[in-house]
Order: sequence, then C-alpha cells, then structure tokens
Amino acid sequence: MKVKLLILLFAFVLIFSSIQTSYELSEQKAPLKQIQSGTSLVHVQCNDDKYPIYKLDLTSVACVYDKTKSELIERGWATDHLMSPKENVRQILCGEYGGNWHEESKGCINVTDNQCLLIGGFFVTLEDICDDDSCSSKDALTCTINYDFYMQRVEGTEISLEGVIVDGEWGPEPVYSFFTNEPYVIFNTGSSGIRLDGINAKDDMHGKVVELVGTRMDRDLGIDVMEIVVLDSLIPKQSIPDGTVYEVSLDELMSNPGKYHNQMIMISGQLEEWEHPLGIAGVGCNTARYTTSDEFVSDFPSSRHLYDEDTKIGVRIGSPDDLGQVQESLPLELKNNHVLVEGLFVPNVVVKGSCEHTIHKSGYILTELDGITIS
Repeated sequence: MKVKLLILLFAFVLIFSSIQTSYELSEQKAPLKQIQSGTSLVHVQCNDDKYPIYKLDLTSVACVYDKTKSELIERGWATDHLMSPKENVRQILCGEYGGNWHEESKGCINVTDNQCLLIGGFFVTLEDICDDDSCSSKDALTCTINYDFYMQRVEGTEISLEGVIVDGEWGPEPVYSFFTNEPYVIFNTGSSGIRLDGINAKDDMHGKVVELVGTRMDRDLGIDVMEIVVLDSLIPKQSIPDGTVYEVSLDELMSNPGKYHNQMIMISGQLEEWEHPLGIAGVGCNTARYTTSDEFVSDFPSSRHLYDEDTKIGVRIGSPDDLGQVQESLPLELKNNHVLVEGLFVPNVVVKGSCEHTIHKSGYILTELDGITIS
C-alpha cells in the first residue's frame, strides 16, 4: 500500500512540475504550450482520452487519464472543478493570485508574469489602455484581457524598441521581420515576427541588432519605421577569402562553421532542389520574443541543398537571390546526384519556431554552375 501511495505521489509531482515534457499531446498542444500561447488556465484543452486537472493553488494544469484524475482528487491533491461558467473566471483567478481587479482595463494588477499567463492575459501599462480620467495610476502594469480595445488604442502611436531584424528571404526583395524581448510589448503578429515597413531595400538589415523608432501600423500588424540605429550584427562581417580552397566534409562544416566563413570550400554530397513554392504555416501570436542559438541549422530558403545522409546545407547558384522554388532547373546529370561543389561559404542566420522564436547560426554555399561536378 505504501509503495502504491509513493508511486501516486511521485506521479502527482511529475504531472505538475514537468507538464511541458510529460504531457506532449499528439493533437492538442501540451497544457504549458497552450498557456504560453495565450490560453487561460481554465480554457486548456486535452485529447479525448484525457481530462484537465488543476493544482489546488491554481498555479498549473495537467491532462491526465480518468483513473489518475479520480485518485488525485480523492486524496485532496487536485481538483477538476474551478468555478461556474457564468462567473468571471479571470477576475476570480486574479483574486486567487492575490491581485487587484481593474475594471476599466478588464485586467489584474499586482500579479506575476506566470500568473498573468494563467489568467490568459498580457501586460500593458494603464497609460496605454485607459482614458484620460478613468485610471487612478497611469504607471501601473495591468494583466489585461481586453486585447481588441488595447489594439484600437495603440494603432498609429510612436514606439521605440530594441531587437533583431531578419529577412525572411522569400525573394530578391527583402521582407523584414522584427523580433524583440522588450517586456510588456504586444503586437498582432504572425509566426514570422513583427512586420517592418519603411526600410530602404538597399540597406542590408538582415541579422542586425538595432534600436528603432516607428509608428504602429493599421490593426497593429507591424511598424512603419522612421529611424534605425544599428548596434551589432548576428552575422559575421564579409571578408576577403585568403585564396585557399578548403576541402571539408559537411559534418565538419556544420560543427565548426566559423572556421570557414567567407572562405572558398570544396564539399561533396547529393544535390537536390526545390521544385515547388515554399510556404510557411502561420499562427496567431501576440509576441515576437526570441532567443539566439549557436546551433548551426540548414539554410532552408536556398533553392538547392547539398545532402549527406541527414545533414544538409543550402546551395545558391549565381546569386544570393537564388531562393525558394528554382527558376532554372539543374542539368539532369547533376540533379539528385552525388556531386562536388566548390564555392564561397556565406554566413547567415535563420529563424525557427512559431511564437517563441530561435535565431540560429546558418550559412550557404554560393557557387556557379561550372563549380559543380559529378564526384
């Protein structure tokens, strides 16, 4: 009996301390992922064979099987019932977390970042959302759920932010997106970051760390940029090759890319090309937060890729603008064949992830058609 009790207790701790790894759902997102995407605690959905269950202090939710749910409730460790659907769920959660409900903003003051996520809101200053005489303190932060009203208030207003600009590289003309970790800044973004307008196409802003000033666009879909100050770059500066052609394997190149940046290399693999238009599945986000990673990943916008088993790298022929669906197919003898490629290794960055973005180190081989031979 004691063994069974210990196992059940361990399961309870595991459920509420490791939701993000223990309950990855095949259809619905894991509870933590749903909450991070803007779903409130009480609106988390589970797969058909599992049920939501809440820790008694209302700080986490898990999806469990019916038998586990019954045992946890019976022992007084969790509950499957929070409140009546007719009640103001977020206002009640605000009180449970020790916050103060602010009726004008339909939000909660004096809660933590995590508690705001559980309520299903986002932080703004009261100055952004309240009328001139409707809020007693304009400096306070509120965890609001009144997203539409907030968006109506901020459209056309000036904003100053620090972050990273990345070109999606979907064609010759740059399509710039902005990623920022500025706290309490909300945008009606998609999965590709905050759209930027007003940047001169001749100015290469890809991978630049910047401070920018601009105005929020209609429906808050992006920023119309007025001023940019470049602080740094995530992409190493271009340099003149030293005249050596380095013979390198694909594995070695990807494990130590910095050694070969802006150098001529010779590398072998199977060459394939994109024969269909590239697309990206968009999701709704209200943040463009990002992290940077030293992990080297494939340069997927390139029209061609060189493979060696599961490892691949982008290949562009004739121009850095050789992107997406190929405009001119490879000769049949080179297509899907094992080849030797000689070209310039160009450093790059790419973005992976949806609402929580990771900017990875990347790169591609810039070559000419006569730089590719059958090996």
